Amino acid sequence: MRRLDRLRRLMRLLARRTFFRPPSAPPSTTPAPAPPPAPSPPPRLSASPVPPVPPAPGAVAGAGTPAPSRDPGDDWTSPATILAVTALVISLFALYFAWSSAKSAERQAESSERQAEVAGNESERRPLLEVASARPYVAEDITGRERSPGSPDVAVKGLRGPRIDLVLRNRGNGEAMIADVTVKIQRSERLRSCYPLGGPLKVAFDYEIGFPEGTQAPFTVTRPMNFVIPSGRHDRFTLGIGPHVTGEGSAPWIGVVSVVLHQKDGRDLEQGPFAVVDAGGLKGLFELTGPAIWTIVKPDDPACMRGNHRSVADVVATPGLVVSRELTALKQALKPYE
Repeated sequence: MRRLDRLRRLMRLLARRTFFRPPSAPPSTTPAPAPPPAPSPPPRLSASPVPPVPPAPGAVAGAGTPAPSRDPGDDWTSPATILAVTALVISLFALYFAWSSAKSAERQAESSERQAEVAGNESERRPLLEVASARPYVAEDITGRERSPGSPDVAVKGLRGPRIDLVLRNRGNGEAMIADVTVKIQRSERLRSCYPLGGPLKVAFDYEIGFPEGTQAPFTVTRPMNFVIPSGRHDRFTLGIGPHVTGEGSAPWIGVVSVVLHQKDGRDLEQGPFAVVDAGGLKGLFELTGPAIWTIVKPDDPACMRGNHRSVADVVATPGLVVSRELTALKQALKPYE
């Protein structure tokens, strides 16, 4: 718009100079007056008079040399010249606008090509996540809190509880992110306490996937994770799984679970099922005392412990399970009660 306004002002200025300028005076055709004749010298008697030269036919006596004629087309302020200049200016502006539009279209096309190239590169950067290894075991570094009626909670460390260790490998050329994780609990069972013990003390475990004691299986628990695995890297992903709270005098808990990793790009990666066990709360009577080592004191009612043996053997014998070595060791420790 600013360019068009400047063009309009220029045309109005040129029009005023063309049509409103006072015309120049035409060259005069009137002969200039002859200068007064010089005084004649006194006649000489010895010389004959010189006859005057007659003027050329059609010439005005005493007239000077006529002024050369001027072509009106040579004046740059003539209408023809102004119109030609105006047409030239308009043509130049039209060419400039066409060139500017072409350059703008070219820049826009280049920008679109760059955006398409960037989008193509981003679309090509895709993760390829896979599980290199998976292992269920009993961890010994779980944190939690001891709860006693009438007393504040006490933070504790070094608790024993089930954990699943996944080693993930990203073979793609893009970053992989685990947005959420879902654990499918297919079996959840607390073994029977075969000893007349119990108390008000409870321990709350800081599991990543915890659930209330006594929840009827099967059920699922989903938690947000936002766990990132860079391109071409390995990383370890661990999940503590089990009941939130274990009471004093409780027997070990056993469970059968599967883990589903929900990736940010919408793909899922499922692992399992795994068979896991916790350490229980019967210290000195029925507890995990070392790596895959169980201490079991013979109860007053051996039939109670035989029931625990059947439950553990039934889980371990399930086809397709990845069984923790602590649960396998518990099956062996209960073998005298089969």
